[in-house]
Amino acid sequence: AKLVVADLSNIEGRVQAWLAGESWKLKAFRDYDNGTGFDLYALAYAKSFGVTPESVMADKEAGGNQRQIGKVQELALGYEGGVGAFVTFAAAYNIDLDELAAKAAKAIPGNIWGQANIMLDWHRGQGRDPHRALGLSEQAWLTCESFKLAWRDAHQNIASFWKQLDETVRFAIDNPGKTYICRSLKVRRDGAWLRIVLPSGRAVCYPSPAIEAGKITYMGI
Repeated sequence: AKLVVADLSNIEGRVQAWLAGESWKLKAFRDYDNGTGFDLYALAYAKSFGVTPESVMADKEAGGNQRQIGKVQELALGYEGGVGAFVTFAAAYNIDLDELAAKAAKAIPGNIWGQANIMLDWHRGQGRDPHRALGLSEQAWLTCESFKLAWRDAHQNIASFWKQLDETVRFAIDNPGKTYICRSLKVRRDGAWLRIVLPSGRAVCYPSPAIEAGKITYMGI
């Protein structure tokens, strides 16, 4: 027997950018595929931190991990992940977050770093120390939070898509039998099923949707 496995290049990032209408990123994918653009992981890092993609690739050739950080950004942060998701993917790609925090200190824009500190103060005001909960130093948490904020700032159409889809699903759950449009998606609840219809016409189906303690839930594993 012969097992043949195929993997599509950055398929999550491509489809997400298309659904959300992140035009600069769609062009970047087209340019990369045509051989006239940059590696998207290098571009993600460059766009978040105000450096050139050439410098990111040069860093890769020199043994640095900027491109790898860009890859972790894309995989962890593209679907509304935060510091916890970043930590999980960083572990999978062998990124030392304390070492990263030391290297990133000068690269993170001041306004992004300031926002990260505001978030840390907010968590502490709620009686939480988020870095301790994740086993991180304060500096490492602030660095990961900065990565999250920078990625979202660079992908404003995608970030707004998360919120719009969340609101649309809530409307559909509360109003069965009505179809709601969310950009190129259609969302509808009929009986015990919530369906999100894709541009292809196929639907992703969620059984027994509900809103519990303010969160969207459904039955499943």
